[in-house]
Amino acid sequence: MNSSVKRLPVFHLGLGKTGTTTLQRHLFPKHSEIFYLGKSRDHRQRKGCRSEGILEFLRPLLWETNEPMDIEKHRALWSEEVTGTDSDAGRKQIVGSWEGLGDINKKAHRAILERLASALGTYKVIYVLRNPLLRMPSLYLQELRSGYIQKNKPWSDRGFITIDDWFRPRLRRSIVLNYASNIRNAVNLLGNSNVGVFLYEELRKDPKKYYSDMCEFMQIDPQEGLKLAEHAHENFRLSTAQYHFLESGASVLNGDAPDLGSLKSRREQLLSLSGQGKPVKVELSTANQAIVSEQTREGHRWLAESLGLPLADYGYCF
Repeated sequence: MNSSVKRLPVFHLGLGKTGTTTLQRHLFPKHSEIFYLGKSRDHRQRKGCRSEGILEFLRPLLWETNEPMDIEKHRALWSEEVTGTDSDAGRKQIVGSWEGLGDINKKAHRAILERLASALGTYKVIYVLRNPLLRMPSLYLQELRSGYIQKNKPWSDRGFITIDDWFRPRLRRSIVLNYASNIRNAVNLLGNSNVGVFLYEELRKDPKKYYSDMCEFMQIDPQEGLKLAEHAHENFRLSTAQYHFLESGASVLNGDAPDLGSLKSRREQLLSLSGQGKPVKVELSTANQAIVSEQTREGHRWLAESLGLPLADYGYCF
């Protein structure tokens, strides 16, 4: 790509279970034209940030948006920690990726967009969407496997939870289904050309086009991006045997067998004992599927009409 072209900072904000790990492990940190802020498992700072200074800069912009912020001081911090001190940052595309921010409640997401604008001026955002009737089960299985449910009261203090019990508190807290409204706010603030919306279904259908289009949006070499990401795959799904083993072993996870050690080791032991096999398939109840459809229908129509996304081709609710 032409290094003389002015590149705007890019923030990938969502969503989870849309091929995000591949982006965060293979494309963003390894592309020679990207200066990657995080999230990365290789970065030692909180939130997977590249440095303590970058964490300090991003904290009130992305995660603590209710806290006061000195705009001028913050702009100076950006220069000190990124563009003014690192030659790579000055000539590369600056990219940050925190997928959990894409479907948080609308007020919090709007605050993120506005604070980024106040500190950086114009920037770009990337969202990757997936049919929510398929994304919700995938997100549930990931959290079930990792034990994330166990750590996050009041969702559950059990080692196993059904998908519908997992879904209800998320719905009450107004998360996971707000992405269309959040994208609409981004378009209103930044303009269509600075908001890139990509579909997980198109990644599955044609990864070459998907990664090339994303790299073009970021103004980086698509051929290099394709080599890095096309054949990478992360986060394999729980097998049917593993799922049923977790379900039947819930009492063990709850501490009825203290000789097994920590909760983490108990869970790992159950998963290793259950072996591999056919991926498990779970679905929301019919009632909860209807709720998802009703709450996303209007947003999907706006996304299709305003951004030209072929959502109907992939079964998104209309």
